Amino acid sequence: MTVLQETAIFFGVFLAAIYGWALVAFRRRERLNPADLALDGRRMSIDGISVHYVEEGDPSAPALMVIHGLGSAAADFRPLIARLAERYRVIAPDLPGFGFSERPRKYDYSPARQTGILISLLNRLGIDGTIVLGSSLGGSTAVQVALTAPERVRALVLIAPVIEQIRGRVPPWRVVWLLIPLLSSALAHRRLNKIRMKTAVHHTDFLTDDLMAQRRARLRIRGSAIAMGRAVVSIARGPAPDIASIVPPTLVLWGQGDRWFASDYGEALVSRIPRSALVLIPAAGHLLIQEQPGDVADAIYTFDEREATPAHPPTAISSVMPA
Repeated sequence: MTVLQETAIFFGVFLAAIYGWALVAFRRRERLNPADLALDGRRMSIDGISVHYVEEGDPSAPALMVIHGLGSAAADFRPLIARLAERYRVIAPDLPGFGFSERPRKYDYSPARQTGILISLLNRLGIDGTIVLGSSLGGSTAVQVALTAPERVRALVLIAPVIEQIRGRVPPWRVVWLLIPLLSSALAHRRLNKIRMKTAVHHTDFLTDDLMAQRRARLRIRGSAIAMGRAVVSIARGPAPDIASIVPPTLVLWGQGDRWFASDYGEALVSRIPRSALVLIPAAGHLLIQEQPGDVADAIYTFDEREATPAHPPTAISSVMPA
């Protein structure tokens, strides 16, 4: 046996051992059932799936629905929800696969399927029209809602949306499925996760131990890693949405310090969406909805008031909020 063969066998055994460790750790970690956890909102069964959602604000106020991104949940938006609830009836669901909602193993986590759940939720709550806000990967679902039921969407707010940036850059589901134990272990690792999250924010002081613990705790809910993997693959390898066909007025918000997805894509979006505006928020990274909830709320208020003006011309604008 040559030295090259011995080296290949050694590394093969080494990698197999790492994968085996990750697989065992993965199975031990995901032991929680969302139905057994203490909630900060309510549950509703939709199409046989238990969906958790938070509702705040005056029930008679205009509605605003918040759609979270990958690995996130309604609980992450509590500061923003509190601000928006001063003017709106805020509905913040945990999409199936995330937060305190159920995680069916073979569920279709595509934006189209999630859109059906969200429209059913609005129907059950008696909401005919709403502002739809989608953050990060939730932006794909928000766009799908606007394309599927434009008559139900009074305005669309996209916050650093991930819509086309990862298209074609993710392997097929079978490959991702094999990598799930390794990816899940990396996300759950305290130090590795902190290093990754530091690149998502402008001020690292925002990443408190409590916040990081909450994000890691959600990874212990059974089915979390599979749901995240399926959601990413469905967007990266699914059909591209027809951005140019969006009917509702659209506000695009982006953190100027976003190192995950550059704000240049926001400029491309407003050039393709018929009635849209881009606002860049300083001192914020990709998680600007958590870093700068006040600036996000103020931008939404301004945009909503501007769109309510009858003489408002349907032209795209671009601006930067003052620091």
